[in-house]
Parts: sequence; structure tokens; C-alpha cells
Amino acid sequence: MFPLFTIFLTFIVVLNITLHRQRRTQEAADKEFWDKELAANNTRRQDIEHLDYITIPEGLIPQTLGTDSEKELAALSAEKLLNLTDQSNTDLKLKYGVANLETLSRYEDNFTRYVALVPIYAAELADSGDRDSAKALLEHAVLNRADSCQVYTRLAGLYCEDGQISRAKELLTRAKALDSISGRIITDKLQQLIDAQP
Repeated sequence: MFPLFTIFLTFIVVLNITLHRQRRTQEAADKEFWDKELAANNTRRQDIEHLDYITIPEGLIPQTLGTDSEKELAALSAEKLLNLTDQSNTDLKLKYGVANLETLSRYEDNFTRYVALVPIYAAELADSGDRDSAKALLEHAVLNRADSCQVYTRLAGLYCEDGQISRAKELLTRAKALDSISGRIITDKLQQLIDAQP
């Protein structure tokens, strides 16, 4: 009976120490977050004209199909696009000031819409026989760090269908360098696609 009580008591002590340590760690993380958020909310507006804006070259959208995706992409080509997926709102406010957050969010939304539209329009172009324009559009998205599985797999699929396996392998190498949650998924799908080639 006595050893059982000792074991139970030891368990309670260890549990309390662990919970206390976790609580302190969480409190420190919360304090760090709120300190950073406070600093971010007090950051003055910074110049954002020098940022790495993404432009959609005029010739990249042939505008021959008249589809919704073509029209939306053509409209986006007149807008500013920014890939800010690796930065939180707090990070953006710290760097550029809270007054720029709405503008930066709009530019990021433009980029997100661009990434969603590119594989759709590329498929439409490929189906219409304009495979070169489809590939150029997808390549542009890859060059601008669009870590979209649909962008990568559609481009790799076109490469493989056209017998350009070496280009699909180069795309796989580029995908392996992605530092995002979707990077691993993209890499796995591209590897499967390449492995399935004769």
C-alpha cells in the first residue's frame, strides 16, 4: 500500500511541475505575441513602392478565348500583385505600418486570385491547342513562387505529354526548394507523375 501511495504522490508532483512549466511557456509565448502586436500597431506607414510587385506581361494572356478566367486575368494584369504568403499580418504591420495593411492585403488577394485562375486558364488554352501559351502562363506563376499544386502538376503534365521529361524533372527540383506546407504535397505529386512516364 505504501509504495503505491509513493508512486501516486510522485506522479502528482511530476504532473504539477510539467503543467507549471507548460503554463510558463505559454504565458511567455502570449506575452511575446502581444508585445509584437503592440509594436506592429504602433509602426508608422512605410514606403511600399519598392516592394517586389508581380506583373503579368501583356502577351502572357492571348485573349483569344473570351472565357471568364481570361477576362479576370486580363483585369488582374492592370493591378498590383504581391506574394506575401510567408508573412503574417503582424509581420506586415511591423515592416510597413498598420496604415498599409489594407492595401497590402488587397495586393495579396490579387496574387491569390491570380494563382487560382492560372491553372484554369492554362487548361482552357491547352484544350484549344495553344499549349505553348499555357506553359508560358504556368511557368510565369512558378517563377513568381506560386506554391499551388494545380499550377505545378498542370505544368508538369504538359511537359510530360509533350515529351519534355527533363523539364518536368527541373520543375520537381524547383518544387523541392519550396518552403511551404504544400511544398511536400507538390513534390510527391510531381514525383508520381514523372515515375509514371515510360
